[in-house]
Amino acid sequence: MHETSTRVITRRVAFFAYVICCGCLIAQLFHFIQGYFFAHSYPWNTYLFKPIERFGDWSEIIAASATQDPYFAYRRQSSYFPFTYLLLQPITTLAKEWHVPIYFGVASILYSIAIPSLVQSQLKMSRRHLLVLSGALLSILLFSYPFQFAADRGNIDLWIFAIIMIFVASQNSPWLWPASILLGGTVALKIYPLAMILLPLKQRRLGCICVIVGTAMGLSWYSLQVLGTGEITRNLEGLARGLAAFRHWYIKEMVGLAFFVDPYNFIRVLMPLISGENYGYDRDFLLQNYKYFSFSLTCLLSVYALWITTCTWRTVTAIGCIMLIFPYISSDYKILALLPGIFLYLTRTEQTHTRGQKMIHGCFILLLIPKHYYFFAHQTSLSVLVSAPLLLILIASLLWEPDAWKARYQQLLLWSRSGLQQKIKNLKNAVTLG
Repeated sequence: MHETSTRVITRRVAFFAYVICCGCLIAQLFHFIQGYFFAHSYPWNTYLFKPIERFGDWSEIIAASATQDPYFAYRRQSSYFPFTYLLLQPITTLAKEWHVPIYFGVASILYSIAIPSLVQSQLKMSRRHLLVLSGALLSILLFSYPFQFAADRGNIDLWIFAIIMIFVASQNSPWLWPASILLGGTVALKIYPLAMILLPLKQRRLGCICVIVGTAMGLSWYSLQVLGTGEITRNLEGLARGLAAFRHWYIKEMVGLAFFVDPYNFIRVLMPLISGENYGYDRDFLLQNYKYFSFSLTCLLSVYALWITTCTWRTVTAIGCIMLIFPYISSDYKILALLPGIFLYLTRTEQTHTRGQKMIHGCFILLLIPKHYYFFAHQTSLSVLVSAPLLLILIASLLWEPDAWKARYQQLLLWSRSGLQQKIKNLKNAVTLG
């Protein structure tokens, strides 16, 4: 690779990292002042979750896995897919002091593979430049708010998005099939990584899709047969109960409302602020209508990713947006879904700077920094009112690629005309023969 291009990309990544670090440090300073000088307690003294519940997600999963019957023997209703509990059962045999180090150890290994692999898939450069660029991208990851929030909660999404990054980096390498198996494993943990099949679908790699889906189904089926009493229907019933409980507390009720990035929770926070009522609106009506909005936007992003854009970073970013939009709710740590697209965007070789790209650049930065500078009733945060509009602006800026839409439209028009002409020709031949 030309050295001038390498310097330009390194400067671009370094500046982005600098802004993210500044955003993180300013937020830390703000919350330190609130806690130390003004003696404000939670939530004003941190932009993360309650300190008393640190690594709460990880502790809950480990405790449920230790029962070997997580859907019925655990004190709370478990909502993770069965393979999650089966995967973590070996960890439960170790001393409690090892649980958190193992969580971060696995995450460290995965990201130490994912980031250099992603850089190498984009650029051909010397080892020294690779280490420098990978270090700058690692600093963006470590100082980003979604990474810190996921680490603070001990959520397995931290592992999942590293594997997604490895899968993206493996598209044109001999490691595609092992990466596909790993991605299938993440689908067996949580359903939303399944959106990544749009990437091999765009490249018409049906074998890769079969590996992903087959791995996910095989691991899930085996886990259902092993957990608890080994009765599949019993475990499915327990999973359904856990998902129903999750839906009740996190989708219909107000648990953790300060830490979401999706438009659904944006509306839930905004409506009472406008009406002055204490969350007295029709939640079922809102849920039903948001479902149509979410589905429509997901379809539009899927069409864009599959048929419109030819740019890899735009495709991967669109898939990341689908992961955030399609579920009813998306916690702040799921902003990590945008990181593969962000890293591809930062390491791109093209030097164009359109107005749409500037908007995308700004949204990337603002989504990765903490924004909990004010709290409303029920400990709902300013972050909820800012993050969802930023996500929608990002999607709109991403979709605003008029030349690509026009090219596809003309291509479709050409196909339809040629097809019509062929049909007329075939009809004339049939009449002549008749």
